[in-house]
Formats: sequence, C-alpha cells, structure tokens
Amino acid sequence: MGNYDEALDALGQARSIRFSEPVMLRLVEVLRSQGNMQKSGEVLAQYLNYNPSNVAGLRWMAYAHLETKSWSVAAHLLEHLRLRIGENDALIMAGLTQAYTGLGQTDKAIAAGRIAYRVQPSSPVVSHLYGLALMADGKRKEDALALLEKAVAIMPENRVYRESLRRARSV
Repeated sequence: MGNYDEALDALGQARSIRFSEPVMLRLVEVLRSQGNMQKSGEVLAQYLNYNPSNVAGLRWMAYAHLETKSWSVAAHLLEHLRLRIGENDALIMAGLTQAYTGLGQTDKAIAAGRIAYRVQPSSPVVSHLYGLALMADGKRKEDALALLEKAVAIMPENRVYRESLRRARSV
C-alpha cells in the first residue's frame, strides 16, 4: 500500500521479538523500496552475522554486490550458493552470468547463462543477461539479439531491457 513508515514500525516490533528470515526479507524489501540501500544493507549484514549460511540472505547480499558492480564478490557468493543448492535456480545462474560478464569472463558467463535459460526460458531477466553475455562475447550476435528481443517482448515497459536492445542493434 506504500505506507513504508507504518511497515517499518511493525517490522521493527517484529524484529525485536524475533529477527527471523521473513522479517529480514520484508525489512530489506521495504528499505529498498524507499531507496535506502545503505540501511537495507546494514539490516542484511546484521542478519547474516547471526545466520551466515542463510540462503535468502546470501542471495540478497550477492544481488546487492551485482548492483554495485562488485563482480568478484558477487561471483564468489553466487558460486557458493550454486555449490550448496545446485544449478536449478535460474536467478542464481543469471546472477553468475551477470557477474562473469562484468569480469570479462565471457565463457563462464555464457555457460551460466545457458544453464539459467535451460531452467527458466520464459524469464526476461535470464533472457536479458544471457543476451548481454553473448553480446560481450561477440561471436553470436544474432542469438544475443533474439534473447534481448525476447526480454523486451516479455517486459516491454522495462527501460533497461529496451536500452540494451537498442545498443545491441547499433553494434
């Protein structure tokens, strides 16, 4: 409903009773919705301090590192999660695709993207990141364009996807 202050008050009370995974996830989500990335990162770090192997917390931490282009840290966290839960999580594999693309390791990026796409071919996130990895490699431009077009077709309102497609077409 967009009432973030009320939500933060309620979640703060819940946190004082029990700082559980659902409370942490909601707190992080509300803080991120407010644009308070610093505070959401602090909440996440506090939670992981007491629950260092929590999959949901580690996933959020990896995504935060992807957002800040800390590719090596993100790749390390995501590879750790990959070892723990396997390759059937399309978003972990897509995150690895993004991290390895950012690191310039296109062979690893494409391999991770291929797995992510096999697991969830209807995901615009997967299509977009796999397409970007293929563009970075430069050897399969037509396949990359097809994936970027698919991401835009699924989510035409997404500015990032449209801009990636525009840039890829101009190359």
